[in-house]
Order: sequence, then structure tokens, then C-alpha cells
Amino acid sequence: MLPPAPPSDDEEQAEGEEQWARQQLRKAGLGGPTLPRPPPQQPAASRAAAATAAACMASLRDGLARARGSADASGAELARTVSALAHSEEALLSYQAAAHAAAAKYRCVQEFRDYVRDLCDCLKDKAAVVEELEEHVASLHRAAADAYGDRIAADAADELPPAAAAVAAAHGALSRGAGEGPASEAAEAAAQMARLAGPIALPPSIDEFGRDMHASHRVNSARRAASRSARRAKACAALAPGSLSPAGSSDSSDGERMSLRAGEADALGAAAALFADADEEFCSVERVKARLLACKAATPAAYRDAYVALSAPAIFAPFVRLQLLAWSPLRPPHDGDDPTAAAAFDHQPWFQQLFDYGLLPSTHAAQGGQPDAMMGRDDPDGQLIPQLVRRVVLPKVALAVAHAWRPDRRRHSQRLAAVLRELGSFLEPQAGEPGGAHPLLALHAAVAAKLVEAAHAAQVPAWHPHATCVAGKHAGRVAASAAARATRLLASVGAFEGTLPRAALQAPALDALLARQLVPHLRALMQHAAGWAACARRLLRAALALPACWTQEGLPRGATSLAEVAMVLAKALADAALGPARCEAAARDASAALARLGCTAEAAALAAAYAQ
Repeated sequence: MLPPAPPSDDEEQAEGEEQWARQQLRKAGLGGPTLPRPPPQQPAASRAAAATAAACMASLRDGLARARGSADASGAELARTVSALAHSEEALLSYQAAAHAAAAKYRCVQEFRDYVRDLCDCLKDKAAVVEELEEHVASLHRAAADAYGDRIAADAADELPPAAAAVAAAHGALSRGAGEGPASEAAEAAAQMARLAGPIALPPSIDEFGRDMHASHRVNSARRAASRSARRAKACAALAPGSLSPAGSSDSSDGERMSLRAGEADALGAAAALFADADEEFCSVERVKARLLACKAATPAAYRDAYVALSAPAIFAPFVRLQLLAWSPLRPPHDGDDPTAAAAFDHQPWFQQLFDYGLLPSTHAAQGGQPDAMMGRDDPDGQLIPQLVRRVVLPKVALAVAHAWRPDRRRHSQRLAAVLRELGSFLEPQAGEPGGAHPLLALHAAVAAKLVEAAHAAQVPAWHPHATCVAGKHAGRVAASAAARATRLLASVGAFEGTLPRAALQAPALDALLARQLVPHLRALMQHAAGWAACARRLLRAALALPACWTQEGLPRGATSLAEVAMVLAKALADAALGPARCEAAARDASAALARLGCTAEAAALAAAYAQ
């Protein structure tokens, strides 16, 4: 350290003068309070060193402050760097997870695309076989319906001409005053002449090769006669009051039924083996459904963007069509079943398997809780069942109506009416769709048209009962068969009550069948006491064939003629209650018919007349 510099002369002189001035003031008494003596002045060198030291200290303090600020800034930067590093690590992990998820989604979508492509190829290969099986089953039903119609027409051609000739001959003989014996002989001769003009009596016609051209006609006519005799032996001679026709009279013959069942069994066997060469992932509704829903659960956006929901009906349609091979809109599953048995679609396997399609159960549901539906209100998966009904079931029903349904088969008509009601619960006119263009309404129109056609084609002979009785049992059987067929047709029309418009049903039922066919036939039977029993029995069947709702609210206009016949017959039976023509069975049937038609007072009066 350097020694302090010596004081200068000016400084020494100034200090001496200041001391002299203080002494003079003290002497004069003017110095005031004695001031403390200032500290001795340091030498200038000391003051310079102190200033230098102070400057150094200030510089050091500034440097320390700057160092501390720099340290704080470095610490903050370090914290920011550490935080940024942590965020970067989190972002990296997130990106890695997203990359893995995208890779898994990509693999899922690619696997699903490959599965759907293979499934479509499989279904494309099987589509031709499915169509062939459907056409085969449809041809079986069409052939059975044609055979039934041909049999009915052939039986009418064989039986009606001899019966009509016999009744006409008997009526002519009775009109000329002949007795029942000569009238019966004339009827038998006329019937024999009519039979000789039929195919069973055709003479041999030999062609150039020695073949009899009329042999097949005679054989077929003899076979039909034997079949009619067998059916009559099998049917009940006496009918229960609530029945509409003899047992089995409106069904197919045993041969026709066995042929149909055998053909269906062959088709079902081929359908069961159709997917035998396909992988398990492609051969059942359940496996295909599981794969589609797995894609929806894993990648709902890809499921939506690929329009899987809109394509699902086309994917499941071949499987549904195969299952529907065993289902008929006209026949119950087993003979003897209720015609409406299993008409509801929710009894069918494909419906039960696809009913919950589109619903993804939550984890809670998977653990045994209640299912938590995750299908939105606008999810197109909810329209899978209606679309399948519209695309697969409705065309099958329309084809059966067009080619296999005969309205005079009452059980088939009841079954069809139940199917139409079930279709109505699934198919509704869509927004913007014209009412006439809706396929269900078109099917209703086709059913109504066939009912009208069948009603106008019905023929019931209005023969005189005495002449019919004299003509023999054959004429009575023919008239009874025609009346029973018309009554079954009337019941078939009534089966569609609540499905088709009532006005469309009452026109063929009341105008064409009752007014033009059954009522004239019943009036003819009432002309003679011999026909009262048959008249009462057929009157009751006709009344039971009408829907109950048609008579509960008052008789419709077309049914008043039937009520008039019933009241006239009731009066005749009441008058004969105490005489030899008393007929309790006819009175019981007539009373039940009157009660069915809403004529309760007349029914009670007739019952009281025979209660005595």
C-alpha cells in the first residue's frame, strides 16, 4: 500500500487562518457557543484512498447485485428449461401413445376392410345358390297352389254336371206331378248321361302308334274320384256348430302335402350345407354381427365413414333369406298349429340375433349390470330390422300372395292376415314417399284385389231342396261343398278385418258372397221342410264367418238379407215346434245364428218355443 501524500501549502495556510479567526472571536466575546472542535482533518491522501475504497465497494456491490440478478435469471431459465423438458417428455409420450393408437386403428381398419372384402366375396359366391333355393321353394309353393286349384276345378268339372242334370231332371219330374220314385229314376238317368259325357267315359282313341289318347283322362278322372271318396271318408259327417267346413276339406291332399314337405326338406338341407366350405367368421349371423360391432366399438368414426350401418342390411340379407326358407306366410310351422302361430317376426332366429344390433354395452353391463345403450336416436343401426323386413320379408310375402295364396283356403288367409298385421308394425310410409308407392300399401291392394276376384268367381247352386233330396246324395254333397267353399271364402275375407279397410272387405263379403250366392242358396233351402236343417246349419256357419265387430254395432247394409233369412227360418221353425216337422237341431242353429247377427229377441223367442 502507498504512503499518504503530504499536505500542500495552501491547505496549511487555510487551516491556520481558520484557527486565528476562532481565537479572535472568543476574545471579543462574540464567538457564540463554543463549537465542538471538528475532528482533525485527515490528510488528502487518506480522503482519496477512502473515496477510492468507496468506489471499489460500490463497484463490488454493483457487481454483486448484477451477479445475483444473473444467478436469479439463470435459475429461472433453468426452471423454464426443466419445465419445458418435462412438457416435451409428456408430449413425446402423448405422441407415442397417439402413434400407437393410430397404428392400432390403422391395423383394425385394414383388418376390417379385408374382412368385409372377403365377406362380400363369399356372399357374392353364395348369392346365386341362395336365389336358386328361394326360387325352388317358391316354385314348390306355387306348384302346390296350382295343384290345389286344378284339383278343385277338376272335382267341380267331374261332379257338378251330373248333379246339376240330376236336380234338373228331378225338379222337372216333380213339377209335372210325378212321385218321388219316378223323379229319382229320372234324376239317376240324367246323371248317368252326364257322366257318360265326362272324361271317365271317353271311348278309346288309338293313334298311329297304338296308344290310347284318352287313357290318361280316364285314369286321372278315376284317381280324382277315389281321392274324393277318401277325403269324404276322412271328413266328419256331422259338423260342430262353430265349424265352417268339414275337417280337412280346405287343405291339400296328403300327397300334395308330402310332396311339398319333401321338397322343402331338400332345400333346407342344401341351405344348411351352403356355408360348410366357409370360415366360421363368415358363416353365421352371430359371427358377422360380432365383427361389425367390434369395429364400431374400436373405431366408431371409421365405422361411420365407411357407411357400414347403411350396408348392414345388404350384408345380413343372404343369411336372413336362408333362414326364411323354412318360413311361410301362408302356413304355420307344423300341420295342425294355429294359423297365426309364429307369424310374429320376433319368434324367428334372425330377428332375435339382430334385434340388439348397434347397441354397445358399457363396462358396467359387461360386469353383470343393466346394459347401457350407446346407440343414438339417429343411429342408422336402429333401422336394420325394418330394412330387412322391407327388403327380404315383404317381397317374399308379395310373391306368396301373387302365386301361392288361394283366398278360399281359410287357414292360409288367417295366417296371411296375421303376417300383414306384423308387417304393419315395422313398415311405415317414409317422409316424402307417396302413399300409393309404399310397398305395404301395394301389397294390401293386391290382397284386396284377389279377394274380390275370388268372391266374384264363387258359384253356389240355388237348387230346390226337395228336388236336391230326390236327386240323391251326390247332388246334396255338391251343393254342400259349394256352400262350404263360399263360407270359407267369407271367413277368409273377414280374417283381414283390422288389416285392410272395412269398405274394401264388405264389398266382396256382403255383396258378392252373401247377397249373390249364399242368401239365394239359403232361401232355396227354406222352401221345403227337408232343407230346414241344412239351411240352419249353413246359416250359422255364414253368420260365424262374419267378423263380430260387423254385427255388434248394427248390421251393415249387405248383411240384412242374411238376417231376414234367419228370421223367416226362425218363424217357420217356431210354427213347426209343436208339429211333426219339429227340428230341435235346426232351431238351435237358427237361434245361435240370430244371436250372432244381433237379433236377440227373435233368438230368445225361438229358443222359448222349443223349450216347452
